[in-house]
Amino acid sequence: ASYIPIISQKLREYMDSADLGTSANDLIQSISFFRTLTIQIYNRKAGTVTVEDVLQRIEGTDLTDLSRGLLSKAFTSYEDEYTNIITKALGMDIDTLKKGALQGSVKVRCLSIVQRLMPHRSHLFRSPELVGRLVANISAIWTILDMVKRDSTDNQSMDLLLQAHNTQLLSIFRLMGVDTQGELESHLAQVKTGEGKSISLGILSTVYALLGFSVNTVCYSSYLSNRDYNEFHGLFSFFNVGFKVQYSTIDGFIEEIMNGSSLPNFRHLVTKYLRGESISSVSGRAKSQKILLVDEVDVFFGESFYGKAYRPGAFIKTEESQSLLWYVWENRDEINNDQESIEKICKLPFVKELLRQYPNLSPLLPYEIEHMISQAKTLKYHRYLVTDDKKIGYQSSETGEVNTSSYFGYSTAFAYIKEFESGEITKDISDHLSIIINAGQILYSELPSVAYRILGLTGSLACLSDGERRLLERYQFNRESLIPTTFDRQTPVQDIPPAAIESESSFRDQIKEDIEKNIRLERPVFVVFETYEKLESFSSWLAKNPISLPNYKTPLILTERLLSDKRDNIIQRATGESVITLMTRTYGRGTDFTYQNHRLEDKGGVHILVTFRPETKAERIQIEGRTCRQDQPGSIRHLYLISDLVRAGFISRSGGRPDLSDLKGDDWESFLESKAKELDENRVERMISACKEKGPNHHRTLNLGEAIQCGDRSSAGILKDLQGYSSRFTFD
Repeated sequence: ASYIPIISQKLREYMDSADLGTSANDLIQSISFFRTLTIQIYNRKAGTVTVEDVLQRIEGTDLTDLSRGLLSKAFTSYEDEYTNIITKALGMDIDTLKKGALQGSVKVRCLSIVQRLMPHRSHLFRSPELVGRLVANISAIWTILDMVKRDSTDNQSMDLLLQAHNTQLLSIFRLMGVDTQGELESHLAQVKTGEGKSISLGILSTVYALLGFSVNTVCYSSYLSNRDYNEFHGLFSFFNVGFKVQYSTIDGFIEEIMNGSSLPNFRHLVTKYLRGESISSVSGRAKSQKILLVDEVDVFFGESFYGKAYRPGAFIKTEESQSLLWYVWENRDEINNDQESIEKICKLPFVKELLRQYPNLSPLLPYEIEHMISQAKTLKYHRYLVTDDKKIGYQSSETGEVNTSSYFGYSTAFAYIKEFESGEITKDISDHLSIIINAGQILYSELPSVAYRILGLTGSLACLSDGERRLLERYQFNRESLIPTTFDRQTPVQDIPPAAIESESSFRDQIKEDIEKNIRLERPVFVVFETYEKLESFSSWLAKNPISLPNYKTPLILTERLLSDKRDNIIQRATGESVITLMTRTYGRGTDFTYQNHRLEDKGGVHILVTFRPETKAERIQIEGRTCRQDQPGSIRHLYLISDLVRAGFISRSGGRPDLSDLKGDDWESFLESKAKELDENRVERMISACKEKGPNHHRTLNLGEAIQCGDRSSAGILKDLQGYSSRFTFD
């Protein structure tokens, strides 16, 4: 049995082979013993942590002998109920279990418990035993569904079953407020990397959906969000709560809110207003019906969220609007972008017909035509690419991900026309040709307030900066928990201190030397890059300057551009012996790089090389968490390029050159640490300023929704103000 993990890892290494890839993958997927062994190893380690141990070691707000007593009651009730159900399941053959009689009785009992809890679903401390039973029944179904999936109950014991463990249960009971003496409050809990946050969130999603809430489980990564949803999809379906549970990124959460679930659908409202249609008042769902679960709370204080605004667009897509875009494009060289030319265009027959269909577009259209002319004339400066599926896309320099759903004014529409004319795109492009009217501007930071409560799990709560805590205060996280670790965790070895290198060629050489050193030891190496462009640059250089070792293999590349199945493949193979993986910083958070190869542990485990200075301490801890998973060994090294430190603001310039005076001696890492705090404060101030700057338009948008629904004449003026026109002309 000790060689099974090694065999599994070797099969994964063949998964990308043209000849053997399909066979290797089929073997791994079809032999359930690989999965069972991984579960058994985890269970045996986690099973050593008792309820008494976790209750003793937990830290957080409002922890008293009384609260620990309430938690203990929930645990005892859980253990009795869960053991009873699973003992029955283990006593059945697989065919009997598949018939579902046991599952049906558990479901009935579960729904009965829900009915008893519903009257005080926001004050669950009143019934800790019932809460324990509810969670036990849900957990038991999750276990049984996995047993059925693996198609076996033979020779199975508790330590071979997929199950929640005491630290995960503790986070569930704490977040549910089992141990408080009042109403449920927003709560943040720290759970260390590799200790099953996704399990806690999956069970919590089911609990709150059964209790009648709509549940949004939000993660920073679409890949991780989809992975976790798929893991619990069967559980949601079994309890018929899938329609109440949504897993998404923060952008997906915003979309769901803005499509009428909690706020008016501004895109729909503005479109109907432009057509001159009457609109009945539509109110969003009650605030008290939504629970927001957050996987890694730092989604709330990144610049991609705090200070950023959601800008829904009202798309006018008719034959007349498309004729207007084609007309502007085909005559772009002859048309002058002046008031006379624009007014002539407005008198064209198809434009008059457009305004007949959309009478309230009239005061806005001349300004939109002005934008069209300008963007048609300057398209050669607009950077885009044509994807394999023949769409106009925009590639992120940081992640490499290609976005085909964004529109940059009318430049995107003209890019479609240009590529259609050239023959690069041959399919119909009419869906991409629209007049786009800004339907508002809603601050992301204001939207979590639509939730009744926010419950979050993160791996780095204890190291949040003062600035980050300032941002979190507005969400009223009144309770915090530090959940004790399940494992005897090791600290990553840093036998080589961080280094800052001035020459880019020396920087590449140092990366290569560090990889080579660890490949000689047959260890897996993760090299983490700040951006996709930096990863691509190093990958191209290494291809021309490969490592001269017999066990050297072309590095795996892990970026957001990959399709999910390819991404899973690489993540599974990344922990193989002597495997090199080049990845963007996104994968330094939340991605589970797992292995059960005892030989790899003897060689020192996973080695990580970080090639940039992380923005925050939380990000650094997340990246370090990709090694030393659970109780495994590992190492890490930090290597910085001076020009990157200058660009990020860690180092100033003196006489046109970087001032390296602070990088001398042994204490320069402390200097960078203190500088990081200063930069973090600056970052937080920028985000707060951005919120203040965009605040007026946020409130205008809310006013616009009310004005349109009430038929108020102020709608026209508010909508025009929201467009932010800065024209040289004045149109009647």
